[in-house]
Amino acid sequence: MERRDMAGVKSIDATNKAMSEAIAEARKRLPEALNFLNDESVAVKIKAGFDTVTGTEEHMWLLNIKVIDKKTLEGELGNEPLETPAMKKGKRYRFPITRISDWGAVMKDKTSTGFFTVKVLERESR
Repeated sequence: MERRDMAGVKSIDATNKAMSEAIAEARKRLPEALNFLNDESVAVKIKAGFDTVTGTEEHMWLLNIKVIDKKTLEGELGNEPLETPAMKKGKRYRFPITRISDWGAVMKDKTSTGFFTVKVLERESR
């Protein structure tokens, strides 16, 4: 089931099968996203889960991704957090690749790949 909070952010039940499959596909295809990081003509964003004050996870987009090591990435938070008040849009944060839930790449010609969970949210909201 989908819900919209006051900020217009879409969320979906963590047990949703389609969402679980989308996250699994994003993780399986993560090497594609990492390869795109080497191409300056491709804009890459990665969605990762961060612990909230309520004990859940808030999944947020990060931009300007940098590889720290084989297990860690760093990026600029692309949206205002709703449940993680210590985090701020525009600041850089490190996160383990195990927390990645989606990624998207937009090419110079405006075609894109990835955005697996976004597609689920769009289908669920119809």
